[in-house]
Amino acid sequence: MRLKFQDGKENQPIIELENMENSVFSNQYILAEKIFNALLTDDEARKHNNIISFCGDRGTGKTSCMMSFKSKCERDFNDCFFLKEIDPSFFDDTHNIIELVVGNLYSVLSSEAKKDEYDDSKRDNLVSQFNKVMIYLKYLAKPEDKEHYYDGLQELEALSVGLSLQDSIQKLFSIFLEYINKKHLIIVIDDLDLNIQGAYIMSEHIRKYLTNDKCIIMLSIKVEQLIDAVQHYLENSQNVDGAEGHEMAVKYVTKLIPVSSRVNMPLLEDYCDNELIYTNSNGEDYDEFHSVKEAVTHSIFWKTGYLFYNSRGRNSLIIPSSLRSLRQLLHMLYRMPLRDKEHPT
Repeated sequence: MRLKFQDGKENQPIIELENMENSVFSNQYILAEKIFNALLTDDEARKHNNIISFCGDRGTGKTSCMMSFKSKCERDFNDCFFLKEIDPSFFDDTHNIIELVVGNLYSVLSSEAKKDEYDDSKRDNLVSQFNKVMIYLKYLAKPEDKEHYYDGLQELEALSVGLSLQDSIQKLFSIFLEYINKKHLIIVIDDLDLNIQGAYIMSEHIRKYLTNDKCIIMLSIKVEQLIDAVQHYLENSQNVDGAEGHEMAVKYVTKLIPVSSRVNMPLLEDYCDNELIYTNSNGEDYDEFHSVKEAVTHSIFWKTGYLFYNSRGRNSLIIPSSLRSLRQLLHMLYRMPLRDKEHPT
């Protein structure tokens, strides 16, 4: 398999649609499609877990892999509707993931309202369901906000909101999909664990309110960081010690994101022996290398004169450990002038 890196794109997600079989993530695309197809054809499974998770450390390409797979699915699955990806880092104390999903759905409704092919009566029914969901959403208040309830009956209604909101969201998805003539809603969440303070609450909202047979959720995540976030929440809210909190957090994350639904990003060792083509920003001029690790050591020598060696079965310690770091190093070396042998400095 021959890899191809383009200079200038090392700090942005790379969306791959052509030659995906030659991608760093070729095996990940195959596995993700297998999981996706299984969820599409099993309504009962989606009621209990409807998540495809792209897992890996920072800089391993989770977002690029997930967004490329999303683009492939948008091209290949016409009966699915894909919402714009959600960035959890923008969540705060007053906005949650459910509001963002519902808001994105409503923006689609607003933009499609003037099209002749949509039935006005169906639209009215959909708007009514949006209103019902928003009424229930206001009861997802923090305990300190309960003083704003008008009377005891309103507070009793808030106690039963969980099941009511879950049913209302599922009905909203169903009516929305019928309105736009699609079968499945696809929700994409990038870096769920990035918002450390809100990661557990977001996970709970996904588990309680977005797990249903009408939608499939794609999310990118560093599993260890989510475990840490859940552990931190449990230790502070339930007064458990570190060991017990960690055990509870691991079990929680394993239930939320089963191992069978995870697409793990490749390590650099998995593709460091692959041939590499490194092109300029226009994709015209290029350098060819026998391997990824050779691209680093040879480029360092040509540009600085320093020698680093890759031994059999072991890479030089100068080789970066993540895809992002690798591409940033190659970018820096590519932009450096060749070493002047006559006037070394």
